[in-house]
Amino acid sequence: MKKEFWTLLMIVTISACMSNRAVIIQPFETQSPSDFDVLEIPEFRTTVTEEVDPEILQMIPERTAEKLEEKGIFREVTRATDQSEGVLVMEGLLISYETGSRAKRYFLGMGTGKAYCTVQCTFRDKATNKELAKLNFEGEVGGGLFGGGAKDSAKGVVNAIVDYLKRH
Repeated sequence: MKKEFWTLLMIVTISACMSNRAVIIQPFETQSPSDFDVLEIPEFRTTVTEEVDPEILQMIPERTAEKLEEKGIFREVTRATDQSEGVLVMEGLLISYETGSRAKRYFLGMGTGKAYCTVQCTFRDKATNKELAKLNFEGEVGGGLFGGGAKDSAKGVVNAIVDYLKRH
């Protein structure tokens, strides 16, 4: 019993307490992601006025592309293509990024000092340029080893995007 307790405590301490979700603003109605062979993920933009680590704007689309390739959801996932037929474009806009307080996450826990990241993704049919859907993907970190890193909230966004596209 004692060994199991300490093992569980170690797992909880080391792992980041991360959560994510997708919020549908405009759902896919006439077409779904599965109707497309290729997903194009161009560079993400931001509306956040505070200085955002440029690594975050690169990490989210790159990790999303890598994870989607691993899952085999699309025949091809690319950052740019000249092809237009059968291509779904996912345009990302970072609309919020709060690093929170790592010290508060570590010492106080229970939701204080959370780190947040929200990306709004617009999905377009590249051939027609028609907007098909718009969603917000959110990630948050409420704890973890030494308070968990704020960049883990961006990893939560990636997980939310991949989970949504896998289900739809």
